[in-house]
This record gives sequence, C-alpha cells and structure tokens, in this order.
Amino acid sequence: MLSDNASTYISGAEEIRSLLDTPDVRDYLSSQRVKWTFIPKRAPWFGGFWERLISLTKNAIKKVLGRSFITYDELATVVTEIETVLNDRPLTFVSSSADDDVSLTPNHLLHGRSLTSLPYITVSDEETKTRLLETTMMLTDVTHICQISNNSSGSDGQPSI
Repeated sequence: MLSDNASTYISGAEEIRSLLDTPDVRDYLSSQRVKWTFIPKRAPWFGGFWERLISLTKNAIKKVLGRSFITYDELATVVTEIETVLNDRPLTFVSSSADDDVSLTPNHLLHGRSLTSLPYITVSDEETKTRLLETTMMLTDVTHICQISNNSSGSDGQPSI
C-alpha cells in the first residue's frame, strides 16, 4: 500500500501496527506481500495521480446524485459504473483512424476487455422499474460527466492531466 505522508496517516499506521502486532497477522501480511509505505516527504506532487482520480470520482458522484436520497444498492451501482467509466480511459495514444487497434485501458489489464455497459435486467414490479429507469439515467449522466472531466482543458487551452 502506498499512502500519503500526512501526520494522520503516519500516526494511524503506527496505531494499526501496534494493534496488529501478532505473529499470525505478520505472517499473513508478509505471505501476501503487503507492505505499507509512504510517499516521500515534501513531495506533494507524488500522489497527484490518485488525487486526480479521487477528484474525478467525487465530482461524478456529486453531479450525478446531487441531493438525491438513494438506497445502498443504487449507490453501489453508481459507484461501480463510475469506476468502470474511469477505468475505460485510455492509457496509450488514441488514434483517429478506425482501422487502428483499440487503445489500452485499465479495464483491459484488469478484465482483458473494455467494460462500458451494465447487463440488461428484466423487471416486472412498477416501482422497481421506475427506480431502475432513474438509476439508468444517472448512469448515463456518469458516463457523460466522466468524459467531460477527462476531456476538459486548462486555462491555456492544453488538456489537463
């Protein structure tokens, strides 16, 4: 695990280490190759990559849900769709030619293919149909919002990274 080096994370790590300092836990963590490390001190740019992804996720959730009250399952669905859309972002150059191969995405590395849609579900209950329609509309908004956020430009006209 790679973590920010804020004092709360460092003190939290020390507290967790003292609580979990048993031979069984140490053996399990070492067998799973789990090691908690921190980014270098005075290097706030080091975590910029995941900070950008966190920002995109939070913005998508805020714009899609707004002030709506939703169930846990609906929230899990929205967050999963946001994750899928963000993991479908290209990691390599995107060609404008239709003859070229598809660009590499995190979903290709995780699942071996691109994941862009949820499976189709048939529903008979009228209330469930209404909630499903609302959730589908929110997920369409997620895809649109994430694409806008990924394609937004900075003040100088250059794409923001």
